[in-house]
Amino acid sequence: PRGRKVALTERAHLQLVGSHVALYSAFENVIRNALAYTADGSTVSVRLLREGDSAQVIVRDHGPGVAADELARIFEPFYRTDSARTRSSGGTGLGLAIAQRAIKRHRGTITARNAEDGGLEVTIKLPLKTTR
Repeated sequence: PRGRKVALTERAHLQLVGSHVALYSAFENVIRNALAYTADGSTVSVRLLREGDSAQVIVRDHGPGVAADELARIFEPFYRTDSARTRSSGGTGLGLAIAQRAIKRHRGTITARNAEDGGLEVTIKLPLKTTR
């Protein structure tokens, strides 16, 4: 909508072990959130990288970002930043909480930070499948 796109800008061939449904839901919630807040006419980038024994997925939007003191709280159920509460964006503040729960169940982590030149960057790290 409004000229917003999602692009897979970098990818690696990696294998994870886990629930396809739960991981799909986690990634969908993070990407949908990025699309909701990115600027009109911009592209949300998704990168899939290998970092040691982990897969790393980085989702970056070009929106207003989040106040530094609220970055950890955006993963709490029903929490919405002040700017999100005043928007007519819909949503209940559950998407990122659902994503965090799914990622934690897979022994991973999810964090958010403001990108240096604007926007929000959400990083998901998950352990790779070990071969024996």
